[in-house]
Amino acid sequence: SMVYGMARQSGGTTRIASTPGKGTAVSLLFRKATEAAADTPAPVESSTSEAAAEPLSILVIDDDPDVRDFIISALEEQGYGVSDASDGEDGVKRFEQMRPDLVIVDFIMPGLSGADVARKIRAKVADQPILFVSGYSETDAVKRTAPDAPLLTKPFRADALHKAVRGALPSAR
Repeated sequence: SMVYGMARQSGGTTRIASTPGKGTAVSLLFRKATEAAADTPAPVESSTSEAAAEPLSILVIDDDPDVRDFIISALEEQGYGVSDASDGEDGVKRFEQMRPDLVIVDFIMPGLSGADVARKIRAKVADQPILFVSGYSETDAVKRTAPDAPLLTKPFRADALHKAVRGALPSAR
């Protein structure tokens, strides 16, 4: 609990992986520094020639700050440009401002739900790539909302998130 508290106070979080007979690994996850480091990974680049130097942009909409921070950190580590919103209303506004390459949205949120957010976004951009995340089993509801949108079930690890993001991006299809 002390390590988790220290990580949270510093704007990060922790992840614990334990395997019986093998041991336990505790990972500390922090936001990327604002100044460029010498070993900074190259940004993930768009497949379009006009935006070749720009990292792919992802909008993360989740009402749980811990989950949202984890997703943001994991995506930034991979070089994506990330913007976020803590609720559906703000998420729709941010979408209209930035038109991201991918929207990651929590399916169950108070107020404007992830399904509502997806409907509003798809009304504006019919082929907008969306990745739903949820701690519940709403596979049928997701398929009714956006049949082509994948669902990543919480809790998930960074590697599962990266795989889901690559699969949801149009350049990966």
